[in-house]
Amino acid sequence: MRQIILKKETLEELREIIKEDFGKNLNDKELFEFGSCLLSYFELLARISFQNQLNNSKKKTVKMGSNLTFLKNSIK
Repeated sequence: MRQIILKKETLEELREIIKEDFGKNLNDKELFEFGSCLLSYFELLARISFQNQLNNSKKKTVKMGSNLTFLKNSIK
């Protein structure tokens, strides 16, 4: 698992958003845990999106014809 690094300014912005939107006051530990989970969640979404785009581009390459099969193989 990689180390999560969040700027203090970013955490303070997150603290304000949570306070305004949810009426919750998080201590520093809770705030860091919440921010880390939120960041991990969006990293996962980005990886899933990238993988889907990659899979879709492989399918398009195959449909374009056998002369472009090398593109499919080079993406693997």
